[in-house]
Amino acid sequence: MVSPESSTGSGLIAGQWIGTIKTDDMDEPGVATLGLEADRPGEAFACIDQRNGIPPSRLNLFYRQTGETFEAVSAETALVFDYAREILVPVSQHPDAEKFTFSNKISVSGLISGNAIRGEWRGDSGVGGKFDLVNELGRASKADHMFTWAEFKQFCGDSLVKGRIDCLFRGHASHKWDLSTAFHREQCYDLPRYRDRACVPLARELSGRLGRRYDLNNGHDFGAVLSLAQHHGFPTPLLDWTRSPYVAAYFAISGATSAGAHPRIFMFDTTEWNKLPQPANFNDPRPTVSVREFEAYDNPRHLPQQSCHTFSNVADIEGWVRTLEKQLDKSYLTIIDLLSASGGANVGRFWRIENRHGCERMARAAARAPATSAAAAPGVR
Repeated sequence: MVSPESSTGSGLIAGQWIGTIKTDDMDEPGVATLGLEADRPGEAFACIDQRNGIPPSRLNLFYRQTGETFEAVSAETALVFDYAREILVPVSQHPDAEKFTFSNKISVSGLISGNAIRGEWRGDSGVGGKFDLVNELGRASKADHMFTWAEFKQFCGDSLVKGRIDCLFRGHASHKWDLSTAFHREQCYDLPRYRDRACVPLARELSGRLGRRYDLNNGHDFGAVLSLAQHHGFPTPLLDWTRSPYVAAYFAISGATSAGAHPRIFMFDTTEWNKLPQPANFNDPRPTVSVREFEAYDNPRHLPQQSCHTFSNVADIEGWVRTLEKQLDKSYLTIIDLLSASGGANVGRFWRIENRHGCERMARAAARAPATSAAAAPGVR
């Protein structure tokens, strides 16, 4: 039996696993994530969305790993998400508590195979099922397009002419880099914990220094705090994007130095993506990649760079988007790798000499042009 004492000192490498969870008496699987943070060995938490009228929930766990075996037990009764109050509450305090039942104690057993954890769960109420979770961070995904600079400019022109102006772009200096936030790259996954331990004191510090009170219970204020923190290098669950493909290309090209790596640009079709539900609450257990725009306090580069953000509680953003693409038969994310005019993949020096100045001119022109965004979306809450 796993207990706080027996689990202390055990540990998988920290990470987040995401996939399906199935209940014995239900036909359709739900979605579950398993988060393990490096500074809490033996402790984990699962976020579950059963998608069948039962509110999403969070379950804190004690776990133990023995070789390829993974065992866990719930540390307490699950907390469920109250949509009206936007908080996690004990089952008995949920306004619809009489409509569903949660086990008081849950045990989990599974096997670790490569980047996957698969197994079964069982509650003391007799209800149980199976889960299948994966962690695919660190893979170098295949590009949809391999373009020279001239081909990239033509592609951007065609896309804009065809009306795809509500796309976001992000540039990476290497095609090997994950689409993941700085918060998750720090091997952090517990957003309510992050809010209490990092964001509350940060907002207090910013309020004192800038002479402006930041109320984290206000969505726009919370978003402004995160955006400002992001601008100054503080790890946040935000990812920077731009509405200009040329600004994205500048950041990709200017950092391209590694042999065997080439600049990569992500194009995110937010026109289609925003048709999906966009939860953006730290307490909400449902996986999300939510597009958000924030007030640009003390960030003079925000508007010239046509900046925008995505907020996410998912470490593997690309993986989650691809999952929904498969489920819905849609295309939201396009990946473009940039090659030298001669077709070589070692583009660092080539790009700096031949294309960076042209890219800088395009980026400056884009920065002077009016942003193509619609009205600002609500901030993170």
